[in-house]
Amino acid sequence: MNPPKTTNPRSLLWLLGVLILPFVSCSQSSTSEINYDAMFHDAEQLILEAKWREAHFLLRVFLKENPEHPGAHFYLGRSYLFLADDFRPTIAEGELQTALALYRENGNNSYIERFDSPNYFEIICNIESAKVAMKEYAFLLEFNAHPTMIQDSIQRARFYVEEARKVAPTNKDVLDYDSYVRSLEESTFSQATLRDMRGRSYYTPIK
Repeated sequence: MNPPKTTNPRSLLWLLGVLILPFVSCSQSSTSEINYDAMFHDAEQLILEAKWREAHFLLRVFLKENPEHPGAHFYLGRSYLFLADDFRPTIAEGELQTALALYRENGNNSYIERFDSPNYFEIICNIESAKVAMKEYAFLLEFNAHPTMIQDSIQRARFYVEEARKVAPTNKDVLDYDSYVRSLEESTFSQATLRDMRGRSYYTPIK
């Protein structure tokens, strides 16, 4: 029998604070303000510990007050990707691409301090989006979805890999996911369809 799952005590404090905040009078608000920087830091730490459900909750609360924070949208997208019992590909993909759009609008600033390499955020947003599309592909295949739905998911994965390649053609993640997607394409599409796809502008030819 597996031991019961434990909840991060600090996450419970955040939850309690968020639940009682609406009932705090205006006269007390100066001593009851939420430290959103600390909340984001805690959510980030939960993501790094793969505690997706707890991180998911904190990030949604954080984004209500900070809707243009690229890093929070990125982490929320990752939580949707990895929640085992609540995988939502459309939302996950949307959050990751929202993160990328906000990153560009904010002068290529993700507000994630650990991402200090130039353009890494742009690469990882696209790679994570490709992961979402590939996971959706696996789900659709398992449940015998219509072939056009299956093909659409793998085509989206290809698009995101190529977007990442534009930023860093020799990046290891880009090369690895290019290989993964190619293997799925070859098992999904006819040779004629593959030839047509490889003639499109977003696709990098095989060398």
